[in-house]
Amino acid sequence: FNGVRDMVISADGNKAKFEIVREIVRNAPDIKGWTFTALRQPVNPDFEFQYNDITLIPAKMFFSSRIEGDSLDLIIYADNIRKYNYDTITHYGLIVISKVLGEYDCAMKVRHYYFEDAKGKMDTAILKPVTELKAFVNTFYITHEH
Repeated sequence: FNGVRDMVISADGNKAKFEIVREIVRNAPDIKGWTFTALRQPVNPDFEFQYNDITLIPAKMFFSSRIEGDSLDLIIYADNIRKYNYDTITHYGLIVISKVLGEYDCAMKVRHYYFEDAKGKMDTAILKPVTELKAFVNTFYITHEH
C-alpha cells in the first residue's frame, strides 16, 4: 500500500477487450496516490483458492503440455476434481491459472486448457508443478516467436 492504491482494470480474460482496457489505462488521469494497471497481473503462486467446497492450491497442482506447431495446450492436474462438473472446475481452475500466469498470458499464450483429476496420473517425472507454469509458458513463447 505505502500510500499508493492501484486500480486494476480487467477484461475478465476477454481478448477482444484487451486493447480497450489498455486504452483506458493510457488515458487514466494522473491522480496523486493512485496508479492504474491494465489487466490482472500474475501473483506469487503460493496461495490457496477456495470457493464453496472447491479448494485449488497451485503448490499441489501439476501440468503437462501438448504442442502443435507454435500452439501450446496445457493439461492441469489437481486432486479430487473429478467429483465436480467439468465446466465448474474449468471456470475456477482458470481463475487460479490466470492468477499464476496473469490475465494476458493466460488468454493469449495458451491455446487450450484441460483439467484432469491428479489421482492415478501423478507421474512427477513427466508433470511439472503449477508453481513453475509462468516460467514454462514464457520459455515456450520465446522459443516459438509469436
